[in-house]
Amino acid sequence: MAKETPVTAVIAELTAAGVEHRVDQGKHYKVRFWVKGRQYTYVAARTASDRRALQNARTGVRRILRDLGLLEGK
Repeated sequence: MAKETPVTAVIAELTAAGVEHRVDQGKHYKVRFWVKGRQYTYVAARTASDRRALQNARTGVRRILRDLGLLEGK
């Protein structure tokens, strides 16, 4: 099984929320996603910088999804 990276964590969160997305590669991954006709971009590192990198990526995208009303929570 492939090792999880920050970008795979972000993609998993978007998929679980039912959000259409696209990944553009470069120095960093740019995960572009659309909600209600508007495009959003989340920039994710290619590799984890430390042990919290996956959790930080998940938290960042969940915060955006919550602010857009796609997730319930805090």
